[in-house]
Amino acid sequence: MTKKHHHQDVHRGEPHKDERDAVREESLKTENEEIEKLKKQVESLQSALTKNELELSQTRESMLRSLADLENYRKRFLKERSEVRTNTILEVIENLLPVLDNFEIGIKSAETSGNSGIVSGLQMILKQFQNFLSSYGISEISSSNEPFDMNIHDCIRKVESSDYEKDTVISVERKGYKLNDKLIRPAAVVVACPIEKDDQMEN
Repeated sequence: MTKKHHHQDVHRGEPHKDERDAVREESLKTENEEIEKLKKQVESLQSALTKNELELSQTRESMLRSLADLENYRKRFLKERSEVRTNTILEVIENLLPVLDNFEIGIKSAETSGNSGIVSGLQMILKQFQNFLSSYGISEISSSNEPFDMNIHDCIRKVESSDYEKDTVISVERKGYKLNDKLIRPAAVVVACPIEKDDQMEN
């Protein structure tokens, strides 16, 4: 009797097949729910990452635009400062050039007087003045024996000549100057022109 009851109790303690399937299905359901939760979390993270990447990209573009604006401002400032400096130099030099012209005329007059001491002293001062102009990028326009160039020369007179080619600068009446490539004052020059045929026949 005891053995029979024991056998029945053991058999009763084993889960039924339907119960095992139900447990398995419940377990699978739970796993699927966990997987879905993980999927949603991943999607949420991806969405947040995409949003952050977009914000980061916009921030980067904004910073690059700001840097470009700053660089443009710096270039504009330097350009304006350079223009102000150039215009100031031009204004001062334009007022000094007539003084320089008169000084050179004075040296020529002193040379005719034969006083070499005075001439030497004046030439030294002139050299210092020319070095001062050169330090600011100001140079004399080369004109003598050069082809006439209306951009840098001002023809004040034409002279018939067979010794020079047509439109060659024979002499300079007033020196011209430029600041780097910018014209300050054109050179006033005398230009050669061909001898008229009537003059040639008379000769």
